[in-house]
Amino acid sequence: MKQKLFCSVWLSINRYEESRSSFTTFVSQVTKYRAINLINKRLCVKCGSGAGLLFIDSAVPVT
Repeated sequence: MKQKLFCSVWLSINRYEESRSSFTTFVSQVTKYRAINLINKRLCVKCGSGAGLLFIDSAVPVT
């Protein structure tokens, strides 16, 4: 997961604007939202075409 987060920051670097925030804040926000997306992706299982997403019970450990 750390490598995916690092790559997300690297790929998003062109959106960084020094006038809007510090670099630390930028990196924190990119990693925060990417981590949330990765966790949500692991918690969802795609069900057939057009069937939408099935959310797995939160009691199931994420591996």
